[in-house]
Order: sequence, then C-alpha cells, then structure tokens
Amino acid sequence: MKNLLKTLGILLVTGGVVALVATSVSGQDASFRRLMGENMNHLQKIMVSMVNSQYEGVPADVRVIAQHAQDLTQRIPSHVRGPEARNRFLAYANNLGSVSNNLVVVVEELLRHDQTQQNPGQMNIDYLRVAAASHLGEMITTCVACHNQFRR
Repeated sequence: MKNLLKTLGILLVTGGVVALVATSVSGQDASFRRLMGENMNHLQKIMVSMVNSQYEGVPADVRVIAQHAQDLTQRIPSHVRGPEARNRFLAYANNLGSVSNNLVVVVEELLRHDQTQQNPGQMNIDYLRVAAASHLGEMITTCVACHNQFRR
C-alpha cells in the first residue's frame, strides 16, 4: 500500500497531473478551469492526508470532488460534441462521483474503527487503508482518462 501511495504522491507532487489539468482546459471558461484546479487541490490534500494516516479531513475533501463530478454532468464542455462523446464524458463524470462516494464510506468506516479501538489487534484494518488508496487511485485514473479523451 505504501508503494501505491508513494507512486500516486510522486505523480501528484511532480506536477504531471497538474500540468495535464492546466493544458486540458485551455479552451474552457474560467469556472470550468477553477473547478478542475479545485479538484487537483483536493486530490493533493487527500493524498497527503492518507500518506500521513490523518484521515479526518478526507471525507470533506472527497465530498467536494463528488459534488464537482455531479456538476460536470450538468455542464458538459462545449467541445464535447455528439451523443457518443457526450455519453463517454458523462460516464467519466458519473464514475468519478461514484468512486468518490465509495471513498467517503471507506474512510468514515476507518475513522470509526480508529476512534473506537474495539478489540484492538483482532481486526486488521489495513484492508480499509488499501481500499481507500485504491479508490483514490481510481479517482485519479478517471480524471486522467477523461482529460486524455477530451483535452482541448
């Protein structure tokens, strides 16, 4: 899990995804650009929190991204033309929302367990941390795949 988190951290920290977002929205309006920038900021905060095992703020950051994903289903960029492209864009936006909501559930369960510390040693919660990292990885993968399809 640490290798996955480090790999994702390197990707975010090196600016690869940030550069991707910056170049992919060049033809979009300022509000769309702002939304993409906010998502990147939240993804970076989530990554840092997860690497440091400080999950308390993660659900709030993920909920912002989930709301942005919902917003994207209502404001499809003008350069996404035709029913096939529109459906593909909506699939990416809906997937981002779904995976984000799943990450909230996993992290909230992890926080509940960490706070109660019932039966310490009897429940290995590393699987929740791995599941959280996997959901974050899928969020990033969804963003990159969408940007690769619809970059302008």
